[in-house]
Amino acid sequence: MSQDSEPNKQECHGQDKFLAQISDESFNFREEYFPDRKVTGLQVARKFGVHPAEEFVILQWMESFELETIRLDELIDLSSPAKIFVIKGSETYRFVIDGLDMEWPLPRITGLNVKRLLGKENEDVEVILERKDIPDQHIEDVEFIKLDEQGLERLKIASLKISIIVNARPREVNKKQLSFDEIVHLAFESAPVGPNISYTITYRRGPVNNPEGEMQQGSIILIKKGMIFNVTATNKS
Repeated sequence: MSQDSEPNKQECHGQDKFLAQISDESFNFREEYFPDRKVTGLQVARKFGVHPAEEFVILQWMESFELETIRLDELIDLSSPAKIFVIKGSETYRFVIDGLDMEWPLPRITGLNVKRLLGKENEDVEVILERKDIPDQHIEDVEFIKLDEQGLERLKIASLKISIIVNARPREVNKKQLSFDEIVHLAFESAPVGPNISYTITYRRGPVNNPEGEMQQGSIILIKKGMIFNVTATNKS
């Protein structure tokens, strides 16, 4: 087979090497190289430095974003780049995201990691836990979803909708961050402008990294549901 037909093959010190990206549950993948195009789950576990391998679950993260459990004696084809999780655990927990059948070796998973599994961690979207008899639950990035409870958890990714309060009026935005000017325009439908007009923005009930304070002109701030902004216009003339 030619070099072109195996795009994942690289030559290192005169020998062919095949790349796999391996991570634990942190999603911090590191590159590892193997001399053979096909490797077993056990070889991957040993390369990642875990022992005993029987105490870890190996999952291949497919291009479709689904996760496939790999047995220790099962072969993984590295002819194209492979992303593989090696996570300590003895079983997997099933759940569904947007119709995709998923499994995870830990009884809990954060909203952020759900987004990561679909490659949407940098998009303005949110995770929603679907419920039959009660309202759907909106999951924050740092919030955990329990996968070990009775029944199959069903999740979906939706466009972000965050309800905030600006000058005592409810506003809904579809972004994780807002600029100084965007908050001014949420406060005033026709914001007065001019060389003598200045604005002051204070906020509270914000996320952990910016719970309260005052914004500076030109700044951008991370927002969360229920955050409160007070915007004041001052005419210096």
